[in-house]
Amino acid sequence: MWVRRFPRRALVRIWWLMLSGSFVVAVADLLFGAEPTRLPGSGRLNPLALAVPSLAAAFGVVIGATVVAAVRRPYVAADPTALRLRPGLGRILVLPWDQVSELTVVPVRRRAVLLVRCAEGASPDAAVRPRWWDQGVLRDARQLRSMESLTDYDVAVNLDDFVGAPYDLLESLEPYAPEHVLLIDKLD
Repeated sequence: MWVRRFPRRALVRIWWLMLSGSFVVAVADLLFGAEPTRLPGSGRLNPLALAVPSLAAAFGVVIGATVVAAVRRPYVAADPTALRLRPGLGRILVLPWDQVSELTVVPVRRRAVLLVRCAEGASPDAAVRPRWWDQGVLRDARQLRSMESLTDYDVAVNLDDFVGAPYDLLESLEPYAPEHVLLIDKLD
């Protein structure tokens, strides 16, 4: 299992979200805090009275999602039977080595990304194959990398989330990967 870095960026992001959310909610409270819940005369609900609780709820959801992302961080491990990885905050994919054909490390805007290509004709088992939720890092890499197409790959993991040089991380998978799995370093 690769050792994960301390989630400094995620914690800074949470701090800034809390700070900006507090500021926005405080300004909204100054502007709309004295609004009555019901409109005088008609007795209908006053939409301006919902501004402060709506903003607080919206920032709460965003901060909550960021906290979940800080806790459920990427994961990569290998053994002689399978490659296990969690590219985002979703599930841990267990890819048997016979379904993996290539592991490649590429640069994407000053960061390294591990790309995984599943074997052609591999089992279409939905429990094993990467799905849309598992491919968020791959979609980002496809948008940011214009030198070559990344459409042949099935899933990607940011290597900045792990301790060690990208080359060393790729090399640590070599003892477990069978001979048919290509290990490619495109960082040079």
